[in-house]
Amino acid sequence: MQILKETTKWSVPPGTYAINSSGRCVAFRPHNGEVKVFTKGLTFDRRGRSFQKVVDSELLLKAISRG
Repeated sequence: MQILKETTKWSVPPGTYAINSSGRCVAFRPHNGEVKVFTKGLTFDRRGRSFQKVVDSELLLKAISRG
């Protein structure tokens, strides 16, 4: 499981994503927001975007315990 914060320069604030070993997004935290957990992993496309690995314990725990 990787926790990635988007560093792409957009007009909207960046979010933080929990990506599983299959490369699917299983949880998301909007900028300064509450964690959203997905029951099925969503397709996650990194093309044209940049990210950095970060530590977000709450996001990681909720992503691991989803379902």
